[in-house]
Amino acid sequence: MVLKIVEVPSVVYEVHDEDGEVYGNEAGNCWDTYEEAQEVLNHYLNSKTYYIKVRAEYSAFIPIEADSEMNARILAEQKLFDGMNDEYQPYVDIEEYDPNDFT
Repeated sequence: MVLKIVEVPSVVYEVHDEDGEVYGNEAGNCWDTYEEAQEVLNHYLNSKTYYIKVRAEYSAFIPIEADSEMNARILAEQKLFDGMNDEYQPYVDIEEYDPNDFT
């Protein structure tokens, strides 16, 4: 049996904006079916801008041995920064805001 590689043209679908730029996913901006591309287009057409305020607060009790309170504060702050999202988890507050409140 003799095997060979043959180039087979394929059809892919892209979603383009009004400037001809490709809009879509990060995995190549191509979809295998028209339906997949239509789903992306529908998502874009049905989306709107939400104005969301996100606040994260970290709080930890950290025992520190140091030669002064000033050094202890510096070391504790550094330990908190080093442990953010691993050892120390934030309290997160999320709310929608009106951008007109800031104009």
